[in-house]
Amino acid sequence: IFSEETMTVNISVNTSGKASAQFPYTDFKQVLETQDLLLVIFDKRFLILQKKDLTAGTVSDLRDFLKERVEHWVEIIDNGLLGS
Repeated sequence: IFSEETMTVNISVNTSGKASAQFPYTDFKQVLETQDLLLVIFDKRFLILQKKDLTAGTVSDLRDFLKERVEHWVEIIDNGLLGS
């Protein structure tokens, strides 16, 4: 879940429970984008997001939203790198 200040990740802890963790965008170091994925690198961790799993809005809207909050964005297109 992406809010104005944080990304919230819901995690399955075991078969009967769930937990969530919040990460402020200030912890985000870089986002790598491929045709199908976003790889978010933050706070010595990373998260792989499949674009096809987006449940609200568009990939373009999410890209624009995150680019406003993350300093380093790298697009990986056709086996080449295009940084921004």
